[in-house]
Amino acid sequence: MLALLALAAAAASDPICPDRPAKGTSPCTVPAGRFQIEVDALDWSRTRADGDTEYDWLAGAPVIKYGLGGSTDVELALTPFERVVHHGSDGRQAASGIGDTILKVKQRLTAKDAKLSLSVIPYLRLPTASHDIGDGKVEEGVIAPVSLNLPNDGSLAFTPEIDRLANQDSNGFHAAVSASLALNYPLSKSLTGTLEGWAEREWDPSGSKHQASADLGLAWQASDDLQFDAATFLGLTRDTPDVQVSIGVSRRF
Repeated sequence: MLALLALAAAAASDPICPDRPAKGTSPCTVPAGRFQIEVDALDWSRTRADGDTEYDWLAGAPVIKYGLGGSTDVELALTPFERVVHHGSDGRQAASGIGDTILKVKQRLTAKDAKLSLSVIPYLRLPTASHDIGDGKVEEGVIAPVSLNLPNDGSLAFTPEIDRLANQDSNGFHAAVSASLALNYPLSKSLTGTLEGWAEREWDPSGSKHQASADLGLAWQASDDLQFDAATFLGLTRDTPDVQVSIGVSRRF
């Protein structure tokens, strides 16, 4: 009993470790028996291509996590509101509604205090969005985040991912791969900066798609269980949103 109490106290004292604000994913998991909510409070992006411009807004999109054991958590990502506005040669088109729902299981494969941490995350995307926003198909993939501790409390994070996505014509599926490389370093006792590069490649039969971005993030840890963050993502290819801005908050209970 005393050993269990000591383990619980140690888990409670670990600082919160959310996936935000970068595009990559952290290998750490939520302590057993605890909930964690990571909210994309506001997310805005703009994409320009071939004379058309598209704006995308998200608001109040939470990821709800629960720790099942010392190295496993389950995650539910919801999008209560999304709005897409497209300005093109055929005029203005707009759609609003809920987005897709994502289910994940994160399994950490190394000790939580390991210098090199690794997790595996299978996920399932459920088509809860309207046709004007989502593709109406069940999609899945696997993420395998890796993090290496650096001197002075820094870290280098690598997040490879492979996905099975719906074709643009809604007939069949195609493969996609992505990866991010992020350098995280403390700027002060409670403020951490992130510099990240991200790229994704899709092999859709209607035409391959290549996205890439350069990303900057800031995270302020207000307490062991509370973090506020902001990030900006700058597109490097024509398929990528030119600019994306996100602000959010993460809370552990």
